[in-house]
Amino acid sequence: MQPQQQLAPAYEKCSRHPINDIVLFCIHDKCKEPLCKECCKLHIQWHNSQGTPANIDTVDSVREKLFSDVHNLKIRFEEEREILHYFSDGEHSQLIKSIHGKIEQVKKNLLKLVNDYCNQLEKEIQKRIQQHRAAHPGEKKELHHKLNTVITQLDSQEKALQSQKYIKACLVVISEEKNHDLEGLSLDIDNALKHYLDNMFDVCIHEDKLQKINDALNEYVEIHQANYAEELEYKTQQIRESKKTTGIQSQQYHQQFKPVNKKQEINPPISQTIPSKNLNYQSVYDTPNYQSNIHSSLQQSRLGPTSKNYETRLQQNNEKLKQFYG
Repeated sequence: MQPQQQLAPAYEKCSRHPINDIVLFCIHDKCKEPLCKECCKLHIQWHNSQGTPANIDTVDSVREKLFSDVHNLKIRFEEEREILHYFSDGEHSQLIKSIHGKIEQVKKNLLKLVNDYCNQLEKEIQKRIQQHRAAHPGEKKELHHKLNTVITQLDSQEKALQSQKYIKACLVVISEEKNHDLEGLSLDIDNALKHYLDNMFDVCIHEDKLQKINDALNEYVEIHQANYAEELEYKTQQIRESKKTTGIQSQQYHQQFKPVNKKQEINPPISQTIPSKNLNYQSVYDTPNYQSNIHSSLQQSRLGPTSKNYETRLQQNNEKLKQFYG
């Protein structure tokens, strides 16, 4: 699972007041409206006219909370998808892949067994060949040399007869015609080969044994019905625990690099119905401390609001509003 991304501070311009950034958000059940500081004045006035409490928070805080909710919801769906993929019959199913993996292991085992057996056979054959060759030294080598000598002479005579000066070649061939003892050399070769082959060896393949080998292979691998109900429960828990652990590690990783200013004054979200007669917009939005309070609130929102401290922050804001509006 990929770690949750951190949202970079970014603000959109207000369509009604283009010089202002949208920095606030009304999260009242009936509203859900983004606001700049000017819109916020009008919006609180509207809530007062409706007799409903405004519930104003920083846009960063709302964005961060929604991003966290969406991210966590996506993780849950990813868990379900991973569980489905693991046990489905599709080509990407981890369960099917594990079954294919067992078959691949069977192939490796059998191929290794066959290769080892064939390698052993080849070593044994080579050993027999060397032993047989050592028992008959020099016989064939001498005959091979004689044959090469005669063949070389005949090849030379053949080429000479093809040349333009062939008369001399004719005389040479006539004079040496009876010097090539073909019958005697052929007899020597026959006798040498008979002696050599009398003690030769061969490989006998028992085809009838192959069926026994096949029967043994059928016993080596068995395909049977299996109940994966317990595996489903175990794998589901494993997948969810894995994602939970990854999420905690990711959160700890980002927190250790997150800047913290101890001197910041955290500005909680605004949740208050203000009597219209006490509204003093100038004092709320243009006091020297307002911009720093908003900045502090935005910084705090990046730390990620939680359900436990959210109501506390709303309560704290009531006190702020009382100070602002008297």
